[in-house]
Amino acid sequence: MRFLFLGASLLALLASLLIFLFSGGTQVSESTDGLVTERHLSWLESQGWWGIAILFIFSALYYGPLRFFGLSRYGMVYLFGITAIAVTLLAMFSIGLLYLPSALLVLLGLLLLAVDKRAPH
Repeated sequence: MRFLFLGASLLALLASLLIFLFSGGTQVSESTDGLVTERHLSWLESQGWWGIAILFIFSALYYGPLRFFGLSRYGMVYLFGITAIAVTLLAMFSIGLLYLPSALLVLLGLLLLAVDKRAPH
């Protein structure tokens, strides 16, 4: 399970970097003489510092299950895992799609953790 949570954490970090480097927006301006100008904006230009904070928050949410699994704090593993999956589903129409592989790995890890905790030792 540690491998699943590690993979989810690394994929979330990769998704954050991809969003930061390759996402953004387009600024369209039109002058009074009808000249239309388009300019590509970086993630920071289009989202501001709040957009950078969002990327850190997503990465931290996906790091949480790995960290708390290592500490054997399984309640916190579930809390961070379910929160990360829920936030990813809410953000699916903007940035969440890139975090979907991480969400699937966390979901699989949570399911395996539940089965492992119920199995007699």
